[in-house]
Amino acid sequence: MIIDYLNIAKQLSLQSNDVLLIAGDVTSLALHEAALGKKFNANAFIQSFKEQLSTGTLLFHAFTDTLTSGDTFDYQKSKPNTGALSVAAWKDPSFRRTSDPFHSFMVWGKESAAFKEKDDPSTFGGHSVFARLHQHKAKMLIIDLPLVKSFTFVHYCEEQLKVPYRTHIKHLITYIDEAAVVTIHERFFFTRKSGYSNYLDELEKRLIEHGIIQTFSFNDAGFMLVDLPQVYHFIASHLYPHGNLKLFTFSIKDWLKDEIRKMIKRRSTS
Repeated sequence: MIIDYLNIAKQLSLQSNDVLLIAGDVTSLALHEAALGKKFNANAFIQSFKEQLSTGTLLFHAFTDTLTSGDTFDYQKSKPNTGALSVAAWKDPSFRRTSDPFHSFMVWGKESAAFKEKDDPSTFGGHSVFARLHQHKAKMLIIDLPLVKSFTFVHYCEEQLKVPYRTHIKHLITYIDEAAVVTIHERFFFTRKSGYSNYLDELEKRLIEHGIIQTFSFNDAGFMLVDLPQVYHFIASHLYPHGNLKLFTFSIKDWLKDEIRKMIKRRSTS
């Protein structure tokens, strides 16, 4: 369907009081506008969702998830690495940033204060923003990306369900807070073990078949609207080995590469 991109929010099955997380790649939307001699405006696109969610809550990833022990997270200055919409929300003073150094979110709307208060020593833990998204029946809109490239919520599911192919890794992060106070934060990241990678193609297919993901197409871009609590329930009900759903692959070649990287890192920090 070809429509004004500022009307996309109106075409989705969103209620005014929904909690909505948006992530994705807006390149196709921008190219569509460029072909018409126009410019895609990320701020205007975000505003269109604010208007649709007039009594709701809007979130964007503001991740800096490549941090590791010894690195610094600056609440004010650490730029999100999660795309143009995230950066636009980060620059928008109407949004508030949550506090986790690995997986912060930009939040606007009714529940922004409650989301900002969420914190957990484990980035995917039971008191994290991911947990609040699960508990408050949030939806996620994914723009022009597959689940495997966008669906960090799956790692929250994996941690809560204690999957064996990931393990907690402790990181000591230098944390500069809103008031420029510097402290050291001990944080845990539920990290994949050597040789493992997430594989979500089958999950995506089955969620669409069960109606847990609704799909749309606007202006040459694909959209998926995801019910996060239903995703959690589906994974919990079907996850291997009790069910037949696998969220991972394993490769000896990848295991060797991962182990070599770890060895090089240990030598460089010793």
